[in-house]
Amino acid sequence: MPNFHLSDEEAGKLAAFLLSRPGKAVEAMPAKGDPARGKQQVETRGCMNCHTITGTNAFRGAAALKDLKAGTCKGPDFGLGPIQTEAIAAFVATDKSSLSREALPEFAERQVLALRCFACHRRDDVLEAWTEVAAEVREFQAPKKEDDGEFATVAPAEPWFPSLTWVGEKLKPEWAAAFVKGEIAERPRPFLKNLRMPAFPARAEKLVHGLALEHGYPTISAREGEPLKELSEIGRKLSGPAGGLDCLSCHGIGPKGATKVFEAPAPNFKLVRARIRKDYYDRWVREPLRLEPGTKMPQFIKDGRTQLTEILDGDGVKQADALWQYLLEGDKIRPPGE
Repeated sequence: MPNFHLSDEEAGKLAAFLLSRPGKAVEAMPAKGDPARGKQQVETRGCMNCHTITGTNAFRGAAALKDLKAGTCKGPDFGLGPIQTEAIAAFVATDKSSLSREALPEFAERQVLALRCFACHRRDDVLEAWTEVAAEVREFQAPKKEDDGEFATVAPAEPWFPSLTWVGEKLKPEWAAAFVKGEIAERPRPFLKNLRMPAFPARAEKLVHGLALEHGYPTISAREGEPLKELSEIGRKLSGPAGGLDCLSCHGIGPKGATKVFEAPAPNFKLVRARIRKDYYDRWVREPLRLEPGTKMPQFIKDGRTQLTEILDGDGVKQADALWQYLLEGDKIRPPGE
């Protein structure tokens, strides 16, 4: 069960809501029980293989895997299907050496399914489950609010959860692991006010490392140097509306918010240094629609050039590199025109 960082008030309201829904009534627990028998069941049913209870001993009398015979197992029913049971039988017939090998990409694939990441995120050709329950939850959504000085809507009408397709090459593993652990205080998409990413601290690092390795990237990102001042100044000009690309219309830049948000703002430029790999940035600014179909991000580099011919002779690659140097200012980034 992930940690959703619920406050006591939120947990109480969630419990009250669940109990208010029509369905089977919650049955009261029997007033009496047999603690001794309960302890014996816990010790002999394999509960202690995963759980720890002070004063309870783990049962060590289970038969070896090689000695198991069909129909003789008295362990718990895990609801395994025929394919799963056949896979276990095939594994039992091996020398078990695979247990000592760590394949992080395989671990990541298992965790994406086990943690139900597809409930909110899409990946490749698999869409998120959010769209399937959109009609069901619409009656619980708060009405759209007027502009509160930051964003004009509580939550967007369409899903805004980022795709997981490129996450292994997009995000720096250090930041991504901290985010999955729930350690990042400043969210990249604060406009998702009523939605939150759950924390999985025990699995975060291996999950993130596995996703990075799937894309052929190391589990430690290259150290970024200090921004080149001359190019950073050019990038600063490019980000503004006066003779630039007007990145500020959709992206917040440091303390200055986006100026022309029509649905929801893009992530603040100050977060890029900590979050994004340079390789992904290079691909993104050249062909954003190829990486994220339907994105509002415009393709300003075409055939290696931009329309801003007075800046770096209109060379799109050089302009993108100047913007990257500007993004490397991170938390110290200075908004254009200031």
